[in-house]
Amino acid sequence: MTDLETAAIYYRAFDERSDFSEVPFAEDLCFRGPNGEVEGADTLRPMLAGLASRHAGLAMRHQVAGEGQVISVYDFDLGLAGGPIPMAERLEIRGEEIVAMELLFDAARMAP
Repeated sequence: MTDLETAAIYYRAFDERSDFSEVPFAEDLCFRGPNGEVEGADTLRPMLAGLASRHAGLAMRHQVAGEGQVISVYDFDLGLAGGPIPMAERLEIRGEEIVAMELLFDAARMAP
């Protein structure tokens, strides 16, 4: 499986409103985002599932892969009045597992 195929499993989980159990996360995965860090796949999966249940769409703008990384730029739609939120994300992939994630976006856009 290529790095892009591994990343596609992750992004498809949002559209399927999945529990993310099929996403190949390393057990010691580290996620970093505007609101802090999350350590461990078992901690991250339910958080992502909750977000997926609220999302109205993910429109991929651009992806590039190389050297064990996939960089994605996309619009994430939560049905908010301001429209979709532009996001950039770096997935580090090793041996067909996502081992690290870094997400960048304007966190103020998600505030109530």
